[in-house]
Amino acid sequence: MEKALEDWYTQLDDWGFPPQMDLLCAMASALAKIRAEEENNPELAHLGKQWLANSLNRHPKLSTKFGAQFE
Repeated sequence: MEKALEDWYTQLDDWGFPPQMDLLCAMASALAKIRAEEENNPELAHLGKQWLANSLNRHPKLSTKFGAQFE
């Protein structure tokens, strides 16, 4: 799931969409809900409180996009 998120977000960046953490969280949540339904396990539908920070730590390529600022 995280590889799909990284690929999706990289594609958005290539298309010129600005990085937005809430967009990344929304897509992750949607994928988690689909996975929970497929595996019939409702606990999989919820992202943890530290999900975003941990995910960005595991994917430095994404965290650099969020860390960049333009004037």
